[in-house]
Amino acid sequence: MSISSKNVEEMARLARISINSKDIPSYSEQLSKILNFMNEMQSIDTDTIEPLAHPIEEVNATRADVVTEADIRQNEHQYANHMLDDFLYRSQSD
Repeated sequence: MSISSKNVEEMARLARISINSKDIPSYSEQLSKILNFMNEMQSIDTDTIEPLAHPIEEVNATRADVVTEADIRQNEHQYANHMLDDFLYRSQSD
């Protein structure tokens, strides 16, 4: 498949990029090569090939979700009550 200079100009306009007019033949040739390669890839019979989810067959190595530290929040609340008495002042209600 061949990409014309007009196709390159239209793609540049749609992508809102500016292309130097002397570079258009180079872009046209490169895009044509890419499309030709894609056509070549489509002609390959892949019916017997099993699809891959990922090219590397590794299992996600995760650790068990186990509590490693004690919950100290209850103790912090006990200490916080004593500390608040030193810093907070209550106004006298009438």
